[in-house]
Amino acid sequence: MIARELEDSDDEFSVISKEVSLDLNNLVLSILLENYALNPPTTNDCLVRLFHRVAVRRHLPGACFQLRLFRVFQSIVNDPGISKLEEFQELLKFIKYILRKFFEAFERNRNVAVEALFLKSTKESLEAFNGYGTYDEGSRAVVWTPELDKELGQLFDSYRFEPVPKGEDLADVLQRLLSDSSKTRRQIIMRLIYLTKIDSAKSLRMMTCRSAEDERRGPRRPKHPWTEEEVEHLRTLFEEHSGTPYFLSDLMNTLKCEYEERLKTLEDAGPAEEVPDGGGALADSSIQPFLRSRKEVGQKLMELGLVSDPSQFGKSRRKARTAEEGRTAGEGRRRKPQE
Repeated sequence: MIARELEDSDDEFSVISKEVSLDLNNLVLSILLENYALNPPTTNDCLVRLFHRVAVRRHLPGACFQLRLFRVFQSIVNDPGISKLEEFQELLKFIKYILRKFFEAFERNRNVAVEALFLKSTKESLEAFNGYGTYDEGSRAVVWTPELDKELGQLFDSYRFEPVPKGEDLADVLQRLLSDSSKTRRQIIMRLIYLTKIDSAKSLRMMTCRSAEDERRGPRRPKHPWTEEEVEHLRTLFEEHSGTPYFLSDLMNTLKCEYEERLKTLEDAGPAEEVPDGGGALADSSIQPFLRSRKEVGQKLMELGLVSDPSQFGKSRRKARTAEEGRTAGEGRRRKPQE
């Protein structure tokens, strides 16, 4: 609140309300990092990742120009046991990066030392490193307002399951529809990750819906819509194999075994006989069993919300088997028979 006296007003004082956006997140992270010696390794790792997201990925190293955070950095660097522990190596690299950026900015502007005394907004963080006035000149593209975040989230939810044109993905559609045309495709993807809508650019590609006519292998592999029975069966298999190291590979092996059993059953039954009332028509080829691809199954699992990121599919048994065979072959070459 700012109060000032107005000469041409009947009121003695007029109160002017102004909203100030400060980066309180960095203050909270700094307080958490003060307990680095007592924090679990996973907590310190998450703190480094969050600081890295702000300073490096959002190009705002000035947000870390804080005296309180520098004192924490000093304690960490002066701790004799830290440099020997593997869990703190990424943190030490980040500290060197921030200090290097700070002294680069200090050479250009001595006032950056005073800036370290205060919490900073996005604009002030950017200008602390790049110089005063640079925010308005060419840095508005990095700004995401709450209204723009809300619009992006609504567009994502509205078009998540809509087919996209050939050669595009969901990020291209969102870029075309977003009111701020200055936002690039990469900025949109990074903002979706920041808003926890997606986990990675790969997960965005996986959840992109393709039009039937745009399927690359449409002519060679007819597209079969998922039936309710298939969906329920997929849910059952998900519950059976969820949590295993080779989750998707084991699930696909089960589907493959079921597919081969159905084929064997049809072969044992022999060729289709003529239907007396059907004019000699043979059984429709649409009843032939088919095996869905790994990509189809993965996309359906994400569409059903059973899996949120491709990393949850687990390891590939084929890759693991190939690596094991390579190690075995290498050991065989090293072990030469003694004559």
